[in-house]
Amino acid sequence: AAPVPVAAFNLRALEGKPVTLDSRKGKIVVINFWGIWCGWCVKELPDLQKLHEKYAADPDVAILTIDNDQNPSDVPPWMKQRGFTFPVLLDDGYVTKEGVHAFPTTWFLDREGRKVFEKVGWSEKLLEEFSWRVEAMRGAAEPRRTAFVPF
Repeated sequence: AAPVPVAAFNLRALEGKPVTLDSRKGKIVVINFWGIWCGWCVKELPDLQKLHEKYAADPDVAILTIDNDQNPSDVPPWMKQRGFTFPVLLDDGYVTKEGVHAFPTTWFLDREGRKVFEKVGWSEKLLEEFSWRVEAMRGAAEPRRTAFVPF
C-alpha cells in the first residue's frame, strides 16, 4: 500500500518537554499507542522496551509511544516501578483525531513521516516483528547495490 500522511503532533513527554512529529523527520519512526488500562498493551511493553534499547543509539530510528490514560500523573510512577525507559508522550486528543480505536496499535512511519504500516493488536514476537519491519524500511530507503563478481 502507498504511504499515508499522518497529522503532525506537538505532545508533551512525561518529563514535560514538548515533542513534535516534525522533529523526527528524516528518521524511521515507530509509534506505539497504549495505556496502563490496556492489558494487551501492558503485556507487550517489556518487548517494546527491548526494541527501544536496540535502537536507542541509532540516529536513523526513533521509537515513541503515545499514552492515552485519563490520569497522566499515574504513568511516571507506573513506568518507574517497571523499569521502563522508552519515550512516552501524553495524548491530548491526537489518538481520537487520528482514528486510533484499538489498543495497542503501532504505526511505522517512513522518513517523510508517512504511515507505511499499521499493526493493530498485540504482537507475540514484537522485537522480532518490529525489528524486521524497521530494517525493511531502512533497506527500502537505501539505493540498491549490485556486487561485481569477476570471472
